[in-house]
Amino acid sequence: MAYPGMVSVPGYPAADNSCSSLVRLATVGAIVGGSAAAAANVARMQRGGITANQVLPDNTKTAVSSALATAVAGAVAEQGLARLGVMFATGAAVLFQFRTAAINDPRNGS
Repeated sequence: MAYPGMVSVPGYPAADNSCSSLVRLATVGAIVGGSAAAAANVARMQRGGITANQVLPDNTKTAVSSALATAVAGAVAEQGLARLGVMFATGAAVLFQFRTAAINDPRNGS
């Protein structure tokens, strides 16, 4: 018997489509996070706080961490408004950990 969101292949048990759903969530997170980082970095570059060579690595780090945070939040929470708070808190916690690790990384001059 097929269920919504399930893929059935003859001879194999049905598998859910949650992995592709998480990939889509991660993609959206990367786009949103990368776009926000790009806008912030352009302003920082105009003020002289960051060089053009630092923009791409910073945008990439932010996009990747946003993608991971969004995917983790999506994995933790099921769909629905009742779990929106859990998704937000989980995503914020993951991003906080990435930022804290980046700040405390001795390679960043801190």
